[in-house]
Amino acid sequence: MSLRTQKIQLDPNNKQATLMAQHCGYARVAYNAALSSFKSGLDDGNWKTLYDIKKEFNARKREVFPWCNEMSQNASKNAIHHFSDAVKRWRSGQNRFPVPKKRSGKQSYQAE
Repeated sequence: MSLRTQKIQLDPNNKQATLMAQHCGYARVAYNAALSSFKSGLDDGNWKTLYDIKKEFNARKREVFPWCNEMSQNASKNAIHHFSDAVKRWRSGQNRFPVPKKRSGKQSYQAE
């Protein structure tokens, strides 16, 4: 049995490209907020779990980031899950401590 793959290139129009870029920004903001929350917890001697970070982000996001209401909430949810995976890899000694996401370079988000 052979496996077949297909590579598909997206060709979004201006409106779709703008929406994708906004979702990438929302995922970056969620990841960086999770990182800062986790770091502040470490400074206080408190180990924050994924659920603590997610609850804290969801409680503040509407007042700090009012534009997030128009975005898909899966982008932020998956970004926080990816941060949690980065912390697990850091704890096991596989990777270094997570660093903030930047706007330059490759931007991505996971929708589902």
